[in-house]
Amino acid sequence: MIAQRERSYKILLFIADIFSITATFHIAVFTRFNLAKSLFERQGTFSEHMHLIPYAIVIWLIAYRFSGLYNSTLKGSEEFLALIKGSIVGILLAMAVLFFYREVSYSRALVLLFAMLAVAGGIFSRMLFRWIRHQILKGSQSLSRLLIVGRNTLGITLADELARRPIGYEVVGFLDDSPASDHALPIVGRLDELGKVIREKSINEVWIALKDTPRDTVKQLVEICLNAKISWRIVPDLYEVMLDWMRIDNLAGIPLIGIKRSNIIGLNVWIKRIVDIIISFLLIVLAGAPMGIIALLIKIISPGPVLFLQKRVGQNGRRFTFLKFRTMHEGASRLGHKDFTEKWIKGEVESDKEKNEPVVYKIKDDPRIIPYIGKFMRRFSVDELPQFFNVFRGDMSMVGPRPALPYEVENYQEWHLRRLETKPGITGLWQVNGRNLLSFEEMVKLDIYYIENWSLWSDFNILLKTFWAVVGYKAY
Repeated sequence: MIAQRERSYKILLFIADIFSITATFHIAVFTRFNLAKSLFERQGTFSEHMHLIPYAIVIWLIAYRFSGLYNSTLKGSEEFLALIKGSIVGILLAMAVLFFYREVSYSRALVLLFAMLAVAGGIFSRMLFRWIRHQILKGSQSLSRLLIVGRNTLGITLADELARRPIGYEVVGFLDDSPASDHALPIVGRLDELGKVIREKSINEVWIALKDTPRDTVKQLVEICLNAKISWRIVPDLYEVMLDWMRIDNLAGIPLIGIKRSNIIGLNVWIKRIVDIIISFLLIVLAGAPMGIIALLIKIISPGPVLFLQKRVGQNGRRFTFLKFRTMHEGASRLGHKDFTEKWIKGEVESDKEKNEPVVYKIKDDPRIIPYIGKFMRRFSVDELPQFFNVFRGDMSMVGPRPALPYEVENYQEWHLRRLETKPGITGLWQVNGRNLLSFEEMVKLDIYYIENWSLWSDFNILLKTFWAVVGYKAY
């Protein structure tokens, strides 16, 4: 049912994009050859370019599909970035097609104008499409009113995911014996009030997402749904254990459940490596002079080596020498960090997210920090610059899981080792999604999600967010 709704939604969105591209192309042609014709050299007429509409539709739909614009979980900002990416890909595809098919005469200014208008047109058409669809569903009472039984991690995940997927569900709230909820959706009743809530809230469907609940209780809830003649679903405990990690295949109607594997395999490994080499080389060239100045200041202010060398654990457990500018006095003890890290991995240290107090080992006015420049280097992550050489050499990647220390790995559970399936990165998904406010388990889950869902676009997005995090005083 959910898959069918998502498929229908994507088909309708596909049709909406066809109308949007067609309308946008008409506007671009009219603007180029009527409103702004005096700004360009004459190259064809309005009517001569209208036959290019089928080409534009096919090319831009391919570009949109490649850019992930038919992923129903895209947020507003993500969709905007995907539209920009789609237009860039569309320009490249159009140039390639028109280069080989030289019988077509076209205006380059028209292509660029259309690409820019396509972004605005795509945003407008998709907002309009969703609004019209919502009004139709609301007016026809086709929007299924859903009740989630269980306000736990799984129930909240389901509610949040449905909020991101406009597939015809209206989540009314949670049913739970806990009286309080910090979620936007309310708790509308206790477990023993299911029948009453179904009647009063006009519920069409119930999803039971309870953990460690006796079978008799679940059976009673299902019987209430059956008596009320409404649809119901049960989410097994297995999903709670392997949330977001499962891959379900189907063979002759038999479901096969397995674990998702890394997406950084085959050709993707080479693509990621080539991009790493290019970016790290450019950054080494650009940051060469600043790194030289920093090295000189460290040498003048604090006796000892310029670089802090440390053994880290990389891909598949291979150890390598990790490079950083030294921010502490030579010989400073780091035993406290080791003790803290071991407790953090074991879940014995948690952040206070309400007070925005991070999980991180820090000492106020730490005397071990090099005066004048130590705090500056840490504040702006300047001490990380030598890691560009780690990336260029192949020990690390620009984006990936945080490089682990050997004594960290010694405390890993078996599932934690999945974060070693790819090269560690200078930055990663956890740095731009909470960083030191996250628990170790949350950090590992983000690393695994990154590995399983890697794309070149996701790397560029993380790098851009990292830049703003550093500039915006959110690096630590």
